[in-house]
Amino acid sequence: MDPGPSDGSVLTRQAEHRSTWIWDGPDEGERLDPQIVRYIDETGLSGLYGVPFISLDHALITALVERWRYGGHDGLPVEGLPVIGKTNLIWEEECERLLGVKPPAPVPKPNQNKSVLDGTRIKSKWLAVHFRAPLPENASEDLVQQYARYYLLELLGGSLFMDTSGGRISLLYLQFLDPISDAKKYSWGSAALAWLYRQLCNATDLKAKHISGALLLVQLWAFARFPHMVPKMKEPLQGALDPELPLGPHAIRYILLYPYCVTILVWFNYTLGIMSFM
Repeated sequence: MDPGPSDGSVLTRQAEHRSTWIWDGPDEGERLDPQIVRYIDETGLSGLYGVPFISLDHALITALVERWRYGGHDGLPVEGLPVIGKTNLIWEEECERLLGVKPPAPVPKPNQNKSVLDGTRIKSKWLAVHFRAPLPENASEDLVQQYARYYLLELLGGSLFMDTSGGRISLLYLQFLDPISDAKKYSWGSAALAWLYRQLCNATDLKAKHISGALLLVQLWAFARFPHMVPKMKEPLQGALDPELPLGPHAIRYILLYPYCVTILVWFNYTLGIMSFM
């Protein structure tokens, strides 16, 4: 259904209006440079870039958290090396060595939260500025790898292992990308689930106000197990990075329709109410 009026001319400055984003979804942006894609593909994580934009239904996540319980989440299979690394590295130097940019000196206490780099967490906006420009045509291999590490760091720190720092991502994951090809040796799936389970447990605390982790996995779990909640679906597309990549991940079949989101929590609670009597 067309959400706008029959005469679109009555909507002044519609192209700049926030409702355009709501109706049409965010701009998917340009494809990554093939040189960067090559390195990302080496890590085995390129499928994550094939996941389309899916808006989180916070009410649905809250309903699931309210039904989460401690315990019974251990024993995850680890296929590869466990994601265990060092926490005492000099992160300014690691950032410069592996990303090619050095954060400015930290702001002394008590205003250390204004620093670009606070402990292991760096402001993602500051980092994004340095990688905003397209990769130069004659870029060296070192520069290509720095760009690839940046995109992988955003993926890992800002999606799979998202925390509650707000606008920051952790540099901890850089050590697993040195060299980039080492990343495929690690069991990222089990690490992401372990982190998510921990965050779900923390969020059940009566005083908890925030939640982190790969919450999109929770939402997709609900879609897969409660068919009446599933938004419009489509066949998996080819990889978002490159048309030559294999078919997209499972999540790419879900397209969230904004009017539909309003009814999700009602149906979810209704289903759980029925299940409680079974």
